[in-house]
Amino acid sequence: DPGAYGGKEDSHVPNVAYERTGSGLRVTVSVSHEMNPEKPHYIMWIQLKDGVGNALGEKQFQASDEKAEAVFVLTSIPEKLVAFEKCNLHGLWKA
Repeated sequence: DPGAYGGKEDSHVPNVAYERTGSGLRVTVSVSHEMNPEKPHYIMWIQLKDGVGNALGEKQFQASDEKAEAVFVLTSIPEKLVAFEKCNLHGLWKA
């Protein structure tokens, strides 16, 4: 529920893609959001958790980074994946 930020879903909800590897999963989480040091307006971090809330990884970003994308290599395959991102102006979003 985007609440007051309705209409911003396309640039804030994380996109999760994954592929099986020999020993687990390679998970790519991206957010099609501007990374603008002038305003500043940017994605602060991306986190990946399993379905019960265990942290699987986190990547921090700076406003000057080119894009907000994180790749996580998992050695086991959880039943569920949940991705979170934090925008410095529009808060926490998940997929």
